[in-house]
Amino acid sequence: MKKITFLLITSALVSSVFAYPIAPCPLRKLVIQSDLIVWAKVIKTGSAISSKENPDFRERDYALLVVNEILQGNLTQDTLKVFFTARMICPEPGVFYENETALAFLDKIKDGDGYWIHALSYGAKHGLSRQGYEAYRSRILEMKEILKLKDDTNRDEIIIDWLVKCAEQSSTRLEGVYELSYSNSLSFYGYDEWAKKTIYLNACQLTRLFDALMKVDTIKPADMGLANLVKGVNDSLLLSFLKSKISLINDEGLWLAGDVMRRITKLTENKELEAILKTFDETRFDFTDKSRKERKTIFSQFVLKMKDAALKENILPSVRSAT
Repeated sequence: MKKITFLLITSALVSSVFAYPIAPCPLRKLVIQSDLIVWAKVIKTGSAISSKENPDFRERDYALLVVNEILQGNLTQDTLKVFFTARMICPEPGVFYENETALAFLDKIKDGDGYWIHALSYGAKHGLSRQGYEAYRSRILEMKEILKLKDDTNRDEIIIDWLVKCAEQSSTRLEGVYELSYSNSLSFYGYDEWAKKTIYLNACQLTRLFDALMKVDTIKPADMGLANLVKGVNDSLLLSFLKSKISLINDEGLWLAGDVMRRITKLTENKELEAILKTFDETRFDFTDKSRKERKTIFSQFVLKMKDAALKENILPSVRSAT
């Protein structure tokens, strides 16, 4: 039961990008595994009619994509038919919407025409600004070059720095934070042997991530993953940052607020905050109107009480002092 509860908590933290219950497929794996990567405009969506006797469950809907740029793979035409299942609930499906421009990670259908979205919801990136797309584009092209390297040891080091680059930019932050957080329990499952053996951040990389966090205006789930990674860099400034950002969270963001409350409580080890947080967590999985109101009240109490809560003593030495 404890294992299930922990999984629900950690999966909620990354819900904006990573969808329980399938193993997450971050950008590094998408590049390795996908047949085709394109930046494309969706010109039409519809319900698929299959002539197969037993059609694949992924062939229930389709989208027509006009390709703007090919980042991986080869095409002989500029229009693609991509099949998916929009009506699936869990795990979250990969979908496309008419008139959007999306970054698509696709697999060629082996015994038919067209493509499937690779790794369901992880294989379709929606709502990217031009700047966000350029960040993804740069990281994808870089990873393709990294994968050509022969020296495994040196390549591992380069991949870690590539993940730091992902985490530094808001649009790709969770792609990097997910794999960098192996030792911080952000991700409950889905790690390969490379991640288990390799993940280690040096002082310079931690400082880069800390500086990226300090530039955040409105905190998001991926930013909390970053906050967990940089503990020990400058905890006094981190605590001030979290206090300032938690005050900006509205009533609709109380799940995220709980994660910020936990980090503030760990940094202060304040007994009163620990008691308030315990009460808050006791109602976290109760979604009745009464419990929602209780959580709002408890959250307000926490925000008021945290103002005078100081950083706990005997914090690890600052990473900055060693750089």
